[in-house]
Amino acid sequence: MLTLFQNRELLIASRHQKEQVIIPVIEPVTGIVPIIPPDFDSDAFGTFSGEIERENGPLETLRKKCEAAMDQFGIDLAIASEGSFGPHPHYPFLQANEEWIMLKDKKNGLEIIAREISLETNYSEKKITSEKELRVFAAGTGFPEHGLILRSGDGNQEKIRKGIRSFEKLREAYHELRAGGIVQVQTDMRAMMNPSRMKVIEKAAIRLREKLLSLCPCCGIPGYEVERAEAGLPCSDCGRPGKEIQRIHYACKNCGHQEDRENPEGKQYGDPAYCDFCNP
Repeated sequence: MLTLFQNRELLIASRHQKEQVIIPVIEPVTGIVPIIPPDFDSDAFGTFSGEIERENGPLETLRKKCEAAMDQFGIDLAIASEGSFGPHPHYPFLQANEEWIMLKDKKNGLEIIAREISLETNYSEKKITSEKELRVFAAGTGFPEHGLILRSGDGNQEKIRKGIRSFEKLREAYHELRAGGIVQVQTDMRAMMNPSRMKVIEKAAIRLREKLLSLCPCCGIPGYEVERAEAGLPCSDCGRPGKEIQRIHYACKNCGHQEDRENPEGKQYGDPAYCDFCNP
């Protein structure tokens, strides 16, 4: 167990029940005492439904969430996550869910950050003009296990219904919000309304746990992590540098200790399939 965090109160800086997947992952290895604040307004930093725009990137938003929670409740340890949705960075024709998670320790001046990106998302939105279209959209998004949001087709941000998880409420909202025969429907991406997103947050928490358990060999502080990876493993046929990883560079943000580790799989030579000379 990590004595650095043992028996310290940890704020879960969220109002969307993310503690359901974060606490079981983090608590056993840290010994923290989780605190779930009942009135922390994480929506002040941006909402998926668009009423409040996110002003900063994910890392700065995470930092502000943690700092705001610590200031509000007088606790020096906090954890927060931040998600975004859109084209996958490597497969832009597919939608992806990117989740960042940060543990911020004001007492020790630490920020430990992890990221998970997944294609397992139901993120979608559409303008519809009939109940039939609405039912088809709902069926394709995992409704009613996954919630939906309906808003007026006239763009009025105040005419909105969130967290819809029954066909009765869906139909009711549709007829209430029709404007000019159009309704805007979108998936509710808040964690407690979206089991698919909750699974990605859990994976991000697992990555964070791995970093927490990675201790610097010099100062013993958690968060000893890969700073960069260098390709160039020699090809087994021609000996020229290939595309496979030859070494990994680790660094400690606390004391500045650095080291290079050779190919993590212990390979001395690479597959010719990844050599530009043998396989141009």
